[in-house]
Amino acid sequence: MKELPKTIKYSLLLVILGIVAGGLLAYVNSITAPIIAERKDAELKEILEEYFECERFTDETTNYELDKGIEKIYFGYVEDGLEVVIYQTSTNGYGGPIVTLVGINLTDDKLVNLQVASADNETVGIGSKVLNHDFSVAGESITDYSFEIISGATVSSNAVKNNLIIAVKHYTENKTLFEKAS
Repeated sequence: MKELPKTIKYSLLLVILGIVAGGLLAYVNSITAPIIAERKDAELKEILEEYFECERFTDETTNYELDKGIEKIYFGYVEDGLEVVIYQTSTNGYGGPIVTLVGINLTDDKLVNLQVASADNETVGIGSKVLNHDFSVAGESITDYSFEIISGATVSSNAVKNNLIIAVKHYTENKTLFEKAS
């Protein structure tokens, strides 16, 4: 029997190695993906509890049609009454997605808080400033609020502002549905 040429042998070897490596990578991903998702959910829960003074939160994402940029919708309850609608929104900043939590009080249509939950790919020391910045919108009306752009981090600040605009727009369009749910 005739032996295969070296180029075909090496090509087959590379294909087999690629298949094995791809399979191992897929296997490791299937094990770690749920753990990573669980940790992200735990981090998000910590942020919700830290920045929104509610007794409990429910994920209402599947109950409403989401606009582009809205990842999740949470309800915050105080004494079993719905008090705050919290949006998890995401738009692109300078280096990648910036995820924010925007809380709106259902009774008076005022902003409860605006907190950046994630800005992992922003430039350290410049765009990453949005993570710790107080945008000073708490207590302001959703129809008349001022928004402070961070000097040197204009693109990242605008992403946060766009997240706020997306949340306010959706809230305004769906307020009657939220009131029925309370």
